[in-house]
Amino acid sequence: MNRGPVSLGLNKLKEAVKGKKIALMMNNTALTEAGKSLIDTMHFEWNADIRFLLGMEHGVRGELKGGVKVENAADPVTGLPVVSLYDFPGLKPPSELLATVDAVVFCAQDAGVRHYTYTPWMMFAMERAAPTGTKIIVLDRPNPIGGAVVEGALVKPGYFSIIGGFEYPYRHGMTVGELALMYNDKHEVGCDLTVIPMEGYKRSMWYDQTGLLWIPPSPNIPVLDTLLAYATTGLLQSTNVSFGIGTTVPFNLFGAPWIKGEELAEKINSLNIPGLLCLSKYFIPNYGMYQGEVCSGVYLICLDREIYRPVTAAIHILSLLTRDYKDRFEFTSVRSYDQRAGSSRLREDLINGRDPIDILAEWNDEAKQFMQDRKPYLLYEE
Repeated sequence: MNRGPVSLGLNKLKEAVKGKKIALMMNNTALTEAGKSLIDTMHFEWNADIRFLLGMEHGVRGELKGGVKVENAADPVTGLPVVSLYDFPGLKPPSELLATVDAVVFCAQDAGVRHYTYTPWMMFAMERAAPTGTKIIVLDRPNPIGGAVVEGALVKPGYFSIIGGFEYPYRHGMTVGELALMYNDKHEVGCDLTVIPMEGYKRSMWYDQTGLLWIPPSPNIPVLDTLLAYATTGLLQSTNVSFGIGTTVPFNLFGAPWIKGEELAEKINSLNIPGLLCLSKYFIPNYGMYQGEVCSGVYLICLDREIYRPVTAAIHILSLLTRDYKDRFEFTSVRSYDQRAGSSRLREDLINGRDPIDILAEWNDEAKQFMQDRKPYLLYEE
């Protein structure tokens, strides 16, 4: 069943796994065009020789909150063993485990924003599969916020992590398959890599233009529009500002008991950031930071997703918070924040009061260079 212009390479995947012992690195976002779980399809319909599932963040079935450890257990639908990636040093699957299969199949929906853990976990698997000769097969999926726009600074060596696997920007504009090709080549990983591309996909497409069925890729990203907000307020993670977790509009909202929301919303609006309107908003998180407390903050409305640049908005918001609330605003985990930002530079620039225009100019230069560097690895036209 094909509902739109884009189709996944399922027939090619079926041929690629035939006769092979395989492991699946998938979750609830791995769907066929008909909306069936690819895990279940491969197990029950293809009779693929699946030896185990690798459990990433939120679990194989997508039911777990962020930060909740996946447990080693049997998958409730297929009965296949789930091996938790949380149990291994550095969250990296050991080579000896991957050596027990002929191939690992990766299929999970990326967010189009660097600090999303599924894609770095794919890179970790590639790294550990390379010495064993185990093949990595990536069934490619769309970049949900489009592949034509690139924003933000790159991750610097020394800051690679589960929220940034190599030197790529905050909004990278690539598919997971393209990132796999780039990482394998640029870092000389030596992985036996096969990327199965989509058909009919163009870089300029947003997810809702592909015709593919949408399912939340994680509990706090319920709808596609949340992703642009995630690309904006995601850089408030590891600070003492709530970014809406525990409300019905995560990432679209940010605030704290000590913030003056109306004043802050007016200041952001005065910047005339294209495509963005901010409203003041009071909210009480049901769980997470400031649970049960009245917070004052800002609600983000994207008026035009084609011209809105979330990284521009994020840097201006952070600059206002560090300037106007310098006695209250804090980085609660320096290492985690720096990994999310790609280095310590953003945090230090904010603390030192550097002009956000200058920060963005530097970040935009890196993004422009990356757009040139990524060209050999692009699988799809504009």
